[in-house]
Amino acid sequence: MPRHRSQLRSGLSVAAIALVGVLAAAETGSAAVSTSVTYSFTGTCSDCSGETASLTLQNYTLGQQITSANFVSFTYSSSVTSITITPATNPTFSITGALPVALPGPSASTVIIANQSSADGFWGFIAQTSGTWCAGPNCEDDSGTNGIWNGAAAPPTTPVVNTFALTSLGLILILMGWIVLRRRRAAQIG
Repeated sequence: MPRHRSQLRSGLSVAAIALVGVLAAAETGSAAVSTSVTYSFTGTCSDCSGETASLTLQNYTLGQQITSANFVSFTYSSSVTSITITPATNPTFSITGALPVALPGPSASTVIIANQSSADGFWGFIAQTSGTWCAGPNCEDDSGTNGIWNGAAAPPTTPVVNTFALTSLGLILILMGWIVLRRRRAAQIG
């Protein structure tokens, strides 16, 4: 009888250690889902019509400075000029500034998006905190007032639990149950 209890304790100890390992793997296997949000920009153009602009950012918190790591794409179009800027197609792009904490609203700090490799110098979009803005080569084609950023706040990140860790945890629990039942049956027979 003492031998069976010793084996049962050993088996349960090994299973407990494995369970702790699986739980640790599940914790380290969690990751945050990258969130991308597209913000639109509207304003009153003084020398163009049909202007639309959209800025897509990832892992960005409203009110914080935008970095190149946040930037996914920027698209601007009007009756006078248009462009799409992405890091892949425009490796010389630059971006600075901050969107407002509360949307809709003007820029929290001047937002400047520029493509330095344009044949006409730089193609730029500048949205001031006052609501004035400009767009085009050297920011000279379009200009206006009442510039407002619109869009929804990014949803909270959702943890993604490691599927392997959860499967392993289930198998360990089944194994532990099987060991306990086997030991109980062996103790009843013996």
